[in-house]
Amino acid sequence: IRHGSEARVGERHDAGAHGIAEREADMTEQGAIERIEVLRGAQSGIHGNNSTGGVIQIITRRGSETPRSSIRADYGAFDTKRLSGTMAGKYGETKFSGSALFEDSKGFPAANASYGNTIKNGFKRITGTLSVDRELSHSLFGSLTARGYQADTQLPYNGGPPGVGTGQDPNYTGRDAQAALSAKLRYAGNSIWEPSLGVGLNLVARRYDNLPDEIN
Repeated sequence: IRHGSEARVGERHDAGAHGIAEREADMTEQGAIERIEVLRGAQSGIHGNNSTGGVIQIITRRGSETPRSSIRADYGAFDTKRLSGTMAGKYGETKFSGSALFEDSKGFPAANASYGNTIKNGFKRITGTLSVDRELSHSLFGSLTARGYQADTQLPYNGGPPGVGTGQDPNYTGRDAQAALSAKLRYAGNSIWEPSLGVGLNLVARRYDNLPDEIN
């Protein structure tokens, strides 16, 4: 997908839509996803000009009458550690659900080993979601969803012997952070059509740090 192309594929997450070309990673933990729907063709235009080529709609789990929770821990290759959890339930007339994830990996050397590179490209990632639903009246329903994401990564740029630039700089790191808030009102007063109104706010921050060392 090319950034700025006319026929773009959008990603619609609950009440918000945006172009996938503008995002490199989604911040939604898999345990928080209920289902994924794909909408292709011109009908996807109802979600805005960011999605004229199609829409990938991610629908997160909502609260339930019956309380439920889960926790999972994983360990894998490259000293990768992963801890995640989900919960859902109801308090009075308000349903809620949430999830959280922490992931840490030592990674592996991404630069060419023939230049003496031995530094691993590790990363850390934290994500969280929280959804609240409430029946405001007999036919009016409201929902609020908040999501957050932060990832720290070691980046293999500008390293190696002087003048080569294909090895790894040990002090070059990057951080991606994102926060999103969406609200939706839905009217279910008849069986023919169901109007809804949604608004969303999406904040993105990206930072690169390159501390002085023998390479740069």
